[in-house]
Amino acid sequence: MEIYQYKTLSKNTLVSLLNNEIWFSEPSRFNDPYDCFTEFVYKGSIEEWKQLFNESNNDIVQTNRMLQELQEDKDLFEKKFTKGNSNSISSYLRVACFSKNYSNVLMWSHYADYHKGICIGYNVLKEKKNKFIGINDAEVETLHYDGQQLLPVVEVDYNEEMKYIYNPLTQSVDDLFNYVYTKSNIWKY
Repeated sequence: MEIYQYKTLSKNTLVSLLNNEIWFSEPSRFNDPYDCFTEFVYKGSIEEWKQLFNESNNDIVQTNRMLQELQEDKDLFEKKFTKGNSNSISSYLRVACFSKNYSNVLMWSHYADYHKGICIGYNVLKEKKNKFIGINDAEVETLHYDGQQLLPVVEVDYNEEMKYIYNPLTQSVDDLFNYVYTKSNIWKY
């Protein structure tokens, strides 16, 4: 299977091609302000909080102090904790965007410098129901297959109803990634 990336023809694009590199952008630089955006809200039972504290790497003194604050005024503690941990996951992500189609007129217009750029094709390897693209970067933790370094490729889910609020106390990490991999239907072209 091949996937495609529309690019402006520039010195950076040519250097990337020559060095077999792919640029990963911060989602905050995308034209969709909600791309990869998920707000963290912490609300849960005392038991759910205890489990979160036990799974974190806090020292016992800090854990006991937080548990005491939680038991004294749960609502105030949750508000303070949410405010102190409110960064969206998008600030930690880097994303490279691809298409299954190399001849989409809108993609050429929006991402390939109004039809003056290029469209690069990449072969995607299929491994255990997941798709991977070969990369060459020692900084990225990846899967290795037949001596080739691979990075997972995740297909975006387009949906009419968007969810942006994630509660680590009551939702799974899979829920978080489902939010990150979902875009509004208006971006499907």
